[in-house]
Amino acid sequence: MNSTPWLIKAKVTAPKYHVALETRDIAMEKLSAPSQFAVSILEAPGGFGKSTLLALWRTHLSECGYEVAWLTLEEEETASTLSAYLAFAFDTVGVGGDALSTSQLSTPDLDPAHQANILSTQIQASGKKLVLILDDVENLIDEQAQRLLNNFIRHAPENLHIALAYRQNPGLALSKLVLDGMAVMLSVDDLRFSFDEAASFFDGLLSKRETKAMYEKTEGWPVALRLMKNAIGGTGAAIDKLQFFTSEHGLAADYLEDQFYSRLSKSEKTFLLDASVLEWIEPPLLDNLRQKNDAEAVLGGLAHLEGIIVPLDNREKTYRLHGLFRQYLKETLQRENSDRYTLLHQRAANALSERGRLLTALRHASYANDTDLIGHLLEKAGGIRLWLREGMTRVIPANDMLNDEIIEKFPRLGFLRCIVLIKQGHLKGAQDLFNRLAETTEGFQKDRAKGDDRELYKDHIFVRSMLAAYGCVPLSKELISDLLPGDMDTSNEEATTLGHHKTLLCLASHQRAEFANAWRFGKEAAEHFRAAGSRYGELFIDFHFGSIAMVRGEVEDADNYYVQSQKAIRQFFPRDNGLRLINEILTAELDLERNRINRIRSKLSNIIDRLHGSEAWFDIYAAAYSVVTEATLYEESLDNALDFLHAALEHTEEQGLAKLNNYLMALKVMALINAGRHDQARLSYDRSGLPDNVETIFNQQIHTWREMEVFACALINIKTIEEAYEEGKAVADALYRFTTKRNLMRPLIRCLILSALLHERSDDKDKATTSIAEALKYARHTDYIRPFVRRIGDLKGLLKQYQKATVRKADKHQIERLFSFSVEASETNGNVAVFSPREIDILQGLHTGLQDKMIARRLGVTPHAVRYHLKNIYAKTNANNRMQAVNKARTMGFEPRS
Repeated sequence: MNSTPWLIKAKVTAPKYHVALETRDIAMEKLSAPSQFAVSILEAPGGFGKSTLLALWRTHLSECGYEVAWLTLEEEETASTLSAYLAFAFDTVGVGGDALSTSQLSTPDLDPAHQANILSTQIQASGKKLVLILDDVENLIDEQAQRLLNNFIRHAPENLHIALAYRQNPGLALSKLVLDGMAVMLSVDDLRFSFDEAASFFDGLLSKRETKAMYEKTEGWPVALRLMKNAIGGTGAAIDKLQFFTSEHGLAADYLEDQFYSRLSKSEKTFLLDASVLEWIEPPLLDNLRQKNDAEAVLGGLAHLEGIIVPLDNREKTYRLHGLFRQYLKETLQRENSDRYTLLHQRAANALSERGRLLTALRHASYANDTDLIGHLLEKAGGIRLWLREGMTRVIPANDMLNDEIIEKFPRLGFLRCIVLIKQGHLKGAQDLFNRLAETTEGFQKDRAKGDDRELYKDHIFVRSMLAAYGCVPLSKELISDLLPGDMDTSNEEATTLGHHKTLLCLASHQRAEFANAWRFGKEAAEHFRAAGSRYGELFIDFHFGSIAMVRGEVEDADNYYVQSQKAIRQFFPRDNGLRLINEILTAELDLERNRINRIRSKLSNIIDRLHGSEAWFDIYAAAYSVVTEATLYEESLDNALDFLHAALEHTEEQGLAKLNNYLMALKVMALINAGRHDQARLSYDRSGLPDNVETIFNQQIHTWREMEVFACALINIKTIEEAYEEGKAVADALYRFTTKRNLMRPLIRCLILSALLHERSDDKDKATTSIAEALKYARHTDYIRPFVRRIGDLKGLLKQYQKATVRKADKHQIERLFSFSVEASETNGNVAVFSPREIDILQGLHTGLQDKMIARRLGVTPHAVRYHLKNIYAKTNANNRMQAVNKARTMGFEPRS
């Protein structure tokens, strides 16, 4: 993890504590036994020694066999940076290094919550006694970061104790932990020195009268005591030195001015004022800012400023100014020499950018109020290529520093914001910004002055393709042509960029049923991702290749790709729910075609909510909605299926996924037809605005193969109902030509079955028989029998006639098999519906031997909720214990997942 330059080592390093503070017996006693509590909380204003006490406690814990990770938080912390630094902190104590490698921290799109879940799993698996100390938690002001930390604390493994120190709670849900006796809390009264501790700290330097006066003035404030001791030294007159000091911050500044700062030499003042712009003082960096070469020597000569300049534990030549004093110096510098203040931050921004610490560099540019510098630094970092290389971890906080003024000056950075909006599900906002950028750049032809017109155009092509893919719009031929980066550098530095380009081309070709191109682009993308070490990128190629194999009826290949992707998810991204959901959807689609209905039960429960929180493209949405609609219709009722489709339509409208609306309307028509509600199906079709002729359905510039499949099947059914047989045959013939030409086995089998029913209704028995025979042949080769089972009631007569007439034993046996599925469906339909989706999830947990707390953690609910559902399961199964409930549930249709 040390090879990731943007991670600041100082943030995961504890400060050294003053040896004289080892007498903090009272406060230490409350902290001494982390095994008794899950959380320790230190809440007090600045200067009460929270960091020092925790550093002292850290040493004590290490002597007692604990591994202690340290993390100091900053105001710019986001969910992405927080999850990365949590991983970094635990890596310093040897936890999580294998599963949380540097490449994963920079993996595109790895959700921060998923990364935190991976870390939690690694902590539990380590078996170590661990303590995490989080300092300066009041800086955690980002709401998403707060939610992430809340979840991390709430679901912390039993072998982890978490300690938090803050001036005031930024909004973490900690009160319930305290009330439930799971947390110990140290406040100001616990952290301030007692009179005896203060007297002992001064070790005879003060008389009883002076000690009393000192204690009344300082009220046991640790930093005041330390500064006072430094000021007194070995001399007397302590009473006079106390006159400017109280526990109020303003007077503390007076004290620092009058009793400390004023005693420094002019060169020391200048040096410390310059150093105050840095959070972490590293001599080479400070030399760069001051354009001198004396920082190390000057710091060595300031050894008497113990407590003001704090060396970091186990880090040579790295220091940190005490927070109160640093703030005082910064305000002094800004007030007395604002030009110098700005210049130092600008130099810090440029120097840190060169060191690969982009976020810190941007923060300094922001302190300098230099929007041009922010723009230049981000553009220099690559703009959208920052995301292509490193994912969202650094992109989101970088985006937070952008404003409309910067984007107007640096239009290429507008594309970076578009990517963030797309990944966060704000497609409409991304499209609106994209359109504004088109206006301000003369159609993406003109970059800013001294900009790069060519790079602007290339970036726009990539973002345009992302908008199309995530907005469920097929990529046009013109856009596909533009995506081909023929003149791009093919070195490893461009490997990830090339991989993403080729992935989009693979997806576009797949959706257009141009599978030769899809295979070519996919293989090239996989090679680029392997060169870049991006296992995440390779996963998406497995998804696309599996989907291609599925529609072509290559069942074994499809299954292998999905199994391969599932193994990769378990190995590299075990807590990435988004990846797991995509794999479950595609696997369920394949299972449904093979009529393995039991294998998809509960797999896609709460699909709307789960899709809402994950990235997806048209194929994933379409597969999910199709499978869940049919499973709901089969196992529950038409009304439940229609309710599901209504909720799906609301979701797509909310997300701006207009292309999915017609697809969902076609699914509704098909559900009504399969349920025998023909009049309602015709009415819904008439009101839906679905394509109603061959030309509009089979327009590859507009529709994907999935849309053509569902639109054509819906229209064939409607024309059959209306007895408009010739029109129906025209659509069926067009679908047949389209599917046979491109070897699309799944829609071909559906087409043949609908053709057989249409010809039977039109009294064309020979063509009906020919169609059913061909459908049986393809179904036998692919094992895609669900199209038969779906319409088995309508097909029975035709199948029986063909069974009697045919001489092929394979066909006879296959028809018998279809009839057996029909009987099985009628006998078992509705059994598993006894259990709600959540009850099925809990039954799965019981089957694998999980306790209530672990089931709750996996499902994201409380243990109380698990016990509530478990009570209902016991009632429905008439069971007395957990395993009995699972066994009885299996007899009622519940089938555990492997």
